[in-house]
Parts: sequence; structure tokens; C-alpha cells
Amino acid sequence: MSTFKLRRFSEPGRLKTIDPCRLKAFFRPFSQYLLDRGFTFAPDLLGGFDYDALATTLMTPDERVPREMVDALYFVDEMADDQGMDDLLQAVSDAGLDLDLGSDPTPSDVAIEVWLVRPDLVKWTHALGYALRQKRFVYFRNRLPTRCPFPEYDQSHITSLEEHLAAWFETHKRGRYCRVSIFDHGSNVWILVRHGLPFKREGSVADGRSSMEYYRPEKYDVLVYDPDAGTIGVHADGKRLTEFYLFSIGLILFGDEHRFGFKHELTLDPLKRYGSGSLACDDIGGMESAALIELTRIRGGPYKRIDIEKASDLFAAFAAESYALPEMARLVSATFEFMFTGDDKPRRVTVRPPNTIVYARNEDRDVVEAFLKARGFMPTTIVRQPSEAEPLLAGA
Repeated sequence: MSTFKLRRFSEPGRLKTIDPCRLKAFFRPFSQYLLDRGFTFAPDLLGGFDYDALATTLMTPDERVPREMVDALYFVDEMADDQGMDDLLQAVSDAGLDLDLGSDPTPSDVAIEVWLVRPDLVKWTHALGYALRQKRFVYFRNRLPTRCPFPEYDQSHITSLEEHLAAWFETHKRGRYCRVSIFDHGSNVWILVRHGLPFKREGSVADGRSSMEYYRPEKYDVLVYDPDAGTIGVHADGKRLTEFYLFSIGLILFGDEHRFGFKHELTLDPLKRYGSGSLACDDIGGMESAALIELTRIRGGPYKRIDIEKASDLFAAFAAESYALPEMARLVSATFEFMFTGDDKPRRVTVRPPNTIVYARNEDRDVVEAFLKARGFMPTTIVRQPSEAEPLLAGA
């Protein structure tokens, strides 16, 4: 049964690209486990060691495999490519570290060396890279009417959150494995949750024969907290898991299980109220222009009609026809095209009230949200207490 998969450490040829001394140092904390599995770094007749045996050991872990070894292998394996090396070198420079990497290190050498000196830096760099690639978030708001900084936390809070979430994953047949990373990026706080999915069976070919793979896929979920607006965005699959994340983070980190029980109130009303004026962006740093290129609205009626209008600039098209959006129009989705400073091509962002934003590139988030808040599409603060009629999340 496969418990985790490595993309690079599974191949003897890739292992040979790593400096032998650095490779031995990396596995030194797990030498007893390797010895129990029948592997040592004893030199062979050619002065090296048995890379085939090491790769086989790594790809066939048993129930005794140390948790720390799984984590170390996972993060180093994930960062051992050209992009990972560039990201790590930048992180090393930003942290002011002076590492002895030599003149021609391989990506694996860099990943291992940084792990040996600062494993937290490897984890943070990996988490940041993954989180910033996500494009679709569903937003929820804080039930308190004031700005709410992210609370102080330490490793004990992270461990408690991991155990709390792990119990849910296990109950819902996803295994008990769970890892949580929390880091700051810009003005926001990002939370990354790594966990398993339900087991999968897939046909495969092994040794020239038809075979079967039975394994648990791995999944990342991402949450981002904005302390100025008091909102939290969730990138996860399924309503139940999203609600449990909100409940768990509120309970363990904020001390309030109902902290995030309310949908963030995005609105498209400025499009009706101000027309093309709602797209003004002269005051938004990093943004050159904005255009509305797609609009979805409900016409209703006995056939539940839905209209989708598209153009390179819808407001210009409306003006050419002397048309304005009626105040009673039921707008359900709008796609904007933004030109960012220094870019050659515009990028799209879709807003779907009450709480979903889809980005073409997540790095645009800060500039886009500044625009949405400035033009009234997104609230800048919590403006009212929830009424008693608004539902609170249940504990599970």
C-alpha cells in the first residue's frame, strides 16, 4: 500500500545528483530506521553506496517510518527543481543566511542544504508558493463589528488545530494525517492545511503485468485572513469541510467557535449605481485600467431565463446603444479585465456574490481587493452586528 509518493527521490539517478556528504547528513537522524530496513551508507566497491537500495527503501515505507522523515522527504522532494531552487535562494537571501552551497549546486543540493540549516524556511517557501497559486476563494466575514488582528499563536495552537482537524478527516474517511502551516504575506495571514483524501484504486502496469494501485491522494486547502476587513477566504472542496475549517479556526485560534459564521457580502450594485464610473482606478496603485467584459444576470420568468452578455468593454457597448443597467437588474456574476502596471496583457477576475472571487493569478489579489473595496464591491470593514435571524455554524 502506497502511503506517500516522491517525484525525485524515487530514482537512483536523481539521488546521484546530490552531494554524498550532504545526502548522508540529511538521513543521519533516520539512520536507525534505514538500518532496520536493511540499508546503510557503507561504501561499495566503487566507493559510493547502493543508490538502488536507498530508492527502494524510500519508495516502500512501512508502518515504522518516522513522521519527521516523511515530512523531510516530502518538502525537500517538492522543492528539488529549478523553480524551487530559485524560490529557496531568494528566501535564503531575504533571511540573510550564508550557506556553503559551492559554485554549482543541483536543485536537490540546495533543498537539502537549506533543510539542514533552516527546515522552517523550506516549509514556509513551499507553503507560500503553493498558496499563492490558488485562484478561487469563498469569503466569510467576522461576526464582530470591529477590526480584528490575527491572534498570537505558537506551536501548541498549531498542534491543537492539526489534531482537531485530523479527527474530522479520520471520521470522514480521509485518514488522520494533517499538517498546518501559518504564515504572513503582505497584510494578510495565510493558513495552509495538508491532508489526505479518500482512498483511490487505479489500474497500473508493473514489471510488464497489469496491476492495481491503492493509495490515499494528498490535498492542500488554503485559507487567507484579512485583519482589516475581518474576513477569511477559503479554498477547499465541499461545504461541510469549509464550515468545519471556519468553526475550528474560530475555536482554536480566536477562542470563538462562531467567529466566521457569516458570508462575506460582495455586491455588484456599483455597476448599476455608477455605471462605468464604478471602474475608475486612477487611485489604485499598480492598476492601469479596468473593464467589464462579462455580466450574468437572472431574467427569471416561467422559463428561468439567464442572460450572459460579453464584450471587450460592456459599458462602452451599452453607451453605444444608449442603454443603462436597470436598478432592479439581478446581477449574479461579473468578470473584469484589469491591466496591471508593468504588464503587457490584461488579466481577468470574476466576482460572484455573495462571497466568491476567482483570480487569473493570485498574486494580483492585493491590488484587485484594493480596487473592489475602493469602488464598493467589497466592504472595507464590518459595518453591523449579525441579527439573531442569521445562522451560526454548528460544531461539526
